Formats: sequence, structure tokens, C-alpha cells
Amino acid sequence: MTAFPFHLEIVKDQADFQARFENEDERVAIVAAQPNEQHADIDMALVEQIEALLAPRLGHWEQNLDTWWHNIDYYGDGVRGLAARWDAFPWDLLPQLALLLCGPQKDFCILFNLYESMAADDGIWRGAIALYHERALVTESVAKALGSLDRPI
Repeated sequence: MTAFPFHLEIVKDQADFQARFENEDERVAIVAAQPNEQHADIDMALVEQIEALLAPRLGHWEQNLDTWWHNIDYYGDGVRGLAARWDAFPWDLLPQLALLLCGPQKDFCILFNLYESMAADDGIWRGAIALYHERALVTESVAKALGSLDRPI
């Protein structure tokens, strides 16, 4: 298994991932306690930092919807939701993305859903990654992909 700077929790499939992800009551309560304006500022800073890491590799999502997409809507739940095509996902950037979740952003989550294709009619779900401060929740498919990398990330 590839070495990570955080604890890796592996779940079997999409149903298990969704059940575990939705059971993050502690994180949600902490984020909900932040004043709304402060939370919005922290959220926007995280949006900018994520895009600064991903755009040089994947291009800006607005021009590359066939590769990745960033839900920049503001829900106030502390989750930055993204989607990417499985074969384009920058696996080696996971540690850098995880390191964004410290300081004021430590109670946030970066959620990636990975698909075979980003086309609406062929959006076959392949796996998911939820990055948290010092830990990650991943599906078995993602764990296998990470374990098969030819170098530690």
C-alpha cells in the first residue's frame, strides 16, 4: 500500500462510502458552529487553493468539463465537492490536497467522486475519496489504484 501522510479508511463500495460519509456528525457540527461569514471566507479560500493545485495539471474545470468539475456552490456544510474522470485523476496530488485541510480549514472535507467518463450519458461511478484533516475515506477501488502506483505519493 502506498504511504500517505494520513490514516486511510477503506470501505467496500458506493453504498458503504455514502453511508460512512453521511455519518460525519462531529465534523458537520464543528463546521456548523462557525459564524457564517467566517465559514464562507474559509470555504472560498479552500476553493481557490484546490483549483491552484488542480488547474495546472487538469486545466481549469470550466474549460475541461470532460475531465473534472468543481461544485463551487456554497452549502455551508464544509464539503468541497468535485468530480473527475478516473483516468485523468492526479493521484500524486492527494497528499498536497490533504495538507490544505489544516489551520482554519481543518474541519472541512474535500470529496472526489471518480467516474469512467464525465459525459452525462456515461457517468459510470468508479470510486470516491473524502479527504479530511489527517485521514481519508476511500472505496476499495481507489485503495487498489493507490496501491498499484509505481511510486509512493
